[in-house]
Amino acid sequence: MEIFEKYNLKNNPFVITQTSTPNEFWIEGLGMDKCIENILKRSAWLNISNIVLNYGEYGNGKSYAAKHYCSEKVLKSLFDNKPIPYTLNLKFPSNDEPIKEIFQQIVDNLDFVEVKKVLTKCGDFNIEKAVSHCSDNPFVKNIISVIFSQMDDELLKNDVKLYLYGNNDLKKLSPFGIQRNLSFDNDYIAFLVAFINFLTYKKLVYPCVVFWFDDADSISTFSMFKIRLFNAAICSLMENTSNSLIFMNFTESIIFNWKDINSYFQKSLESYIRNKIQFAITDKNKFKLYVTKCISKERIHNNIDDNFYPYTEEVIDNVINDLGDYLSFRSCNLAFSDLLESAIETNESIIDINYYHRVKDNIWVLSLK
Repeated sequence: MEIFEKYNLKNNPFVITQTSTPNEFWIEGLGMDKCIENILKRSAWLNISNIVLNYGEYGNGKSYAAKHYCSEKVLKSLFDNKPIPYTLNLKFPSNDEPIKEIFQQIVDNLDFVEVKKVLTKCGDFNIEKAVSHCSDNPFVKNIISVIFSQMDDELLKNDVKLYLYGNNDLKKLSPFGIQRNLSFDNDYIAFLVAFINFLTYKKLVYPCVVFWFDDADSISTFSMFKIRLFNAAICSLMENTSNSLIFMNFTESIIFNWKDINSYFQKSLESYIRNKIQFAITDKNKFKLYVTKCISKERIHNNIDDNFYPYTEEVIDNVINDLGDYLSFRSCNLAFSDLLESAIETNESIIDINYYHRVKDNIWVLSLK
């Protein structure tokens, strides 16, 4: 945008809202990246199913991590063009039917036509054999077979999703031997188990399936009945697949205390929780590095020696110190974005310490301390 050109910037470097393509450098050097990447590689290599719990305060990058590692581009780079995991970025369920909600979210994100194309491109992948190994349940096994070996693209685009949502009258599917809808939690989990096992058959096309749940701290609002339902369903998924990986993002708050996390997971599910990753950065220099990388990414011309312009280094240090307990990637974005927009309004040539002291009390995130 032209309004930022006077500061040698293409756009505002500090995006406040989450985007579908977050900055790829937010996680570099913070420790969580290597941990997550090792878990992904291990799941792709071994025949295991496990759960990873990510926790930390609001604004420290858990949601960005989910989007980053659900990116096909990132995964291809990470796996060096070898088969990559099939990943879906989901919201933790919030209604009275958590398993149905998870199932519907997954169906929302599935492109059966595209998946079928990917599978058929692999000459070693035998659909019939993959179907035979995907489940002991004849009902769901037949559904998988119908989807990937008997239906044309038109039916896959429309009627299959209607059927999975429970909105199909079955007339078009009854010739394929499908006589009833998926109606119960056991049906939804049985289908997901079969689908995961089918996709990951011999790890030929997809080495594992990754579900990344954001806002998992909402489990603290569940009734004990819903918690038991959720535990039983996820435990069944883990027990009956060997290539499933689930990440859950928990945000610590007044409502949700991380120390109580074990009270939400029954013993049968706890054995699948192999990793807990804390999203917490205490080194202020890493936030400073983050700020300079944000600026550099939007720089129009790179012939400027000052890595901090249009801010002075002193301003950046002061903002990071003044944020205090509110310091996070998101609070940095808010503070530096507001400073930049304020400077544009008053036509400042540079955002120096004098200007910062004049306006900082009007910067909302700085006024919280």
